[in-house]
Amino acid sequence: MAYDLVGAERPNALAELLRHAEGYYPVLRELRRIAAPGKPMFKGIDVASARAIIVDVLRALLARDVRAVAPSAQVLLSTDPLLEQLSCVDGTFIAGTAYGAHPLNPTTFIPLSAFHTYLLAEKRGEFMAIVSALGASELALSDAQSSRERSGADAGLRELTGQAQLGVKAGQGSGSAAAFDLSAHFGPPRGPIGVPDGMRWVRREPMWQRMIDERLQRNILSLEVEFTYASDFSINASLAAVLEEVGIGLGGTFEASETLRQTYRVVFHERT
Repeated sequence: MAYDLVGAERPNALAELLRHAEGYYPVLRELRRIAAPGKPMFKGIDVASARAIIVDVLRALLARDVRAVAPSAQVLLSTDPLLEQLSCVDGTFIAGTAYGAHPLNPTTFIPLSAFHTYLLAEKRGEFMAIVSALGASELALSDAQSSRERSGADAGLRELTGQAQLGVKAGQGSGSAAAFDLSAHFGPPRGPIGVPDGMRWVRREPMWQRMIDERLQRNILSLEVEFTYASDFSINASLAAVLEEVGIGLGGTFEASETLRQTYRVVFHERT
């Protein structure tokens, strides 16, 4: 009925769950009242007035069988053997919490609350490690632009279920990616210059690759290079708001993504 109200197809097994969920009957009676004759399904209904009821149904369904309500999500039980092949950046997975897969390492998961702050810090650390290993003497910010995920953006159930939308409001989150400045000074390299092992982000950053090539092949002594964080990887405030609305934890206060573009001037030591 919740999906009928918003004109969406039901996920697999949802009808079966509704038939067997005795505790949902009072909610379903209220849904039928809202969708009574004279109130056309979805086209004429005030979805906002039915949102709380629909969310209550989804919350109860998630508690009963989250895989049926959100078939596109990867849901693991504590006894699932697949957990042995996965890792969490916090060390231990917490039941009832949503995680996002690392975009460059799909077996590593990050709590949704810290998804963007973790990735930004990791990318920042890798950038610093590469610049230092190439024999930089100075790193200075020369230009920066940033734009934060818009506060109050409409959240949709589509992010959770692949189905219809509801008028849930998403908060902005806290923190600011634009607050950091990677300016630094480095001493002379103690050994051969090169790219450290285990770097993940460099494969997706053509400007970083250009810096590496220019330094290693042409022994360039200075250049400008861009540091960006421009994708939300489908982890956004809309998704966070819907998950919290239906009772799924995020692992803390959600930190919204921020499109960040910074240009740095890198000066290198003379190679000996």
